[in-house]
Amino acid sequence: MLETNSRLPILIVEDSDEDFDVLAMTFENFGVTNKRLRAGEGSEVFRVLEELSSSGQPLPGLIVLDLNLIGVDGREVLRRLKRDPAYQRIPVAVFSTSSSPRDVETCYAEGAASYSVKPVSLERLEEFVLALKNFWLCNTILPRPSALDRMKKSEV
Repeated sequence: MLETNSRLPILIVEDSDEDFDVLAMTFENFGVTNKRLRAGEGSEVFRVLEELSSSGQPLPGLIVLDLNLIGVDGREVLRRLKRDPAYQRIPVAVFSTSSSPRDVETCYAEGAASYSVKPVSLERLEEFVLALKNFWLCNTILPRPSALDRMKKSEV
């Protein structure tokens, strides 16, 4: 894992405690050492990001986003993330139970970096986490927020 990527947190936006716990455990089993943050509702995402930003902590290098959230759903979260200059560079990996072609098309049109359907078996979940780790955390240079991004955010 690239040193810089291992220092960046991963924000998991998931309203199901069970799904979050299984995903977090699988990350741990595959040696993903990144700090894992959680937003249990769509409305929490921006609170978590603002808290990180205002305290000088690094923003997530990756957001794993469920679509079917209570309240503000993942589609709206994605839309808002990609329209906000402070957060639009953070890759968003959609991880949803929906295999609807409309959801897939909408998410890519709104700026999702990837779209995966939640697997029903642990073996498939392990394959997903290993692929996520290898691609996003080991082989990809993730964007870092710049001073320009923070200035743009303060102008909004």
